[in-house]
Amino acid sequence: MIAAGLGVALVPSLDAWAVPDGLVLVRLTDPALRRTVHAARPATPLPAALTSRDLLRDGSRARSATPDDRGTAAV
Repeated sequence: MIAAGLGVALVPSLDAWAVPDGLVLVRLTDPALRRTVHAARPATPLPAALTSRDLLRDGSRARSATPDDRGTAAV
């Protein structure tokens, strides 16, 4: 779909060399870019699930406090 011009893909910097000709790499530097992570869990989750939820939330807060431009996108 990306090669057909119908989508975008996130490409880690280490894999940028493998992007085929005809695609353009654009560095993601806009601090307004964000992602949403959803986690489903049962009504009575295991303690490990709650810990994972907390780590995701805390990691997200730490990342949003320090914008990083290491990611790239193929469009």
